[in-house]
Amino acid sequence: MDLSDLSADIARLLGRLRDRLVARGGLAGIYLYGSLATGDFSPARSDIDVVVMVTGELDRAAVGELRELHAALAGSDDPAGRLHCLYVPGQAAADPARLHPYWYGDRMTQWQLKVMTRAELAPDGPAAGVLAA
Repeated sequence: MDLSDLSADIARLLGRLRDRLVARGGLAGIYLYGSLATGDFSPARSDIDVVVMVTGELDRAAVGELRELHAALAGSDDPAGRLHCLYVPGQAAADPARLHPYWYGDRMTQWQLKVMTRAELAPDGPAAGVLAA
């Protein structure tokens, strides 16, 4: 999926997210999943579900940087309050029990890369790469 396939406000938000993550370094890829990837997205009720694959482990300082990045995005006109962004080191993606940093609307918490999400991210699944670095 290309950003031009999305509504202007979501494309703008995801473009800014991508640009800031590229500038930060350590990005392996950004993937949409859920309703945006399957075509069931409703601007009135759907979340913007994203998995960010990173090349290394995220320590406390890195998670703090990501929190600041998301807080800055939330100050924009875009639908940033609906952005749910899970940060997963590539080598840890196969562990369904592991918790990862997770930006959920307006706060950083932790969440698992669920089995369904992993299936969506599989090479033949419906997830769409916004950026595959």
